[in-house]
Amino acid sequence: MAQVKKAEVRDAITSSAYRLFRAHGYVGTSMNDIGRAAGVAASNIYVYFDSKLSIFYAVYEPWLTARLLRLEHELKQMRQPRTRLRLILKTLWVDIPAEDSHFANNLMQAASTATPDEVYSAELLLWCEDLISRLIRVCLPPKRAAIADQRRLAHMLFMAHDGFVVRHYLGAQSENVDEVIEMMIDLILG
Repeated sequence: MAQVKKAEVRDAITSSAYRLFRAHGYVGTSMNDIGRAAGVAASNIYVYFDSKLSIFYAVYEPWLTARLLRLEHELKQMRQPRTRLRLILKTLWVDIPAEDSHFANNLMQAASTATPDEVYSAELLLWCEDLISRLIRVCLPPKRAAIADQRRLAHMLFMAHDGFVVRHYLGAQSENVDEVIEMMIDLILG
């Protein structure tokens, strides 16, 4: 007989996982910890999620999506391309890595400990790259707009984002991050 999934149990699992990932990191949080905090047996978690990685993505995706949509809203208030680009890069490279108890570092932990048999979906990354590409394209003069096409530039910015996330988590925040941001703006604007 198939078990009936209950929305409140799923919500208890994800909210408990979020609190635990924030407090102890992805690696420092076990399925038993999540189950205990959610008030369910660890074995029952598998009725709702295939793995700890799938729980993490269920928590991380709405967190990152909301943050990037907030960035998009903030950018609508700005007119100067350079100012807009600065906010995009600062958000990706400084703000998100530091926010919510370095929550983004959990993605680095999850990715680095995932096994080949765990299901990974690139949908979130592709969505993020599409959004950032659109946001950058608006900042560019027509002759430079093509560099924001096909997500290549956004992909590079997210690769750098990953490095900034790890460095920030380790307390090795770049002293010259503002200079790096200005240099990248110059490169993007040509």
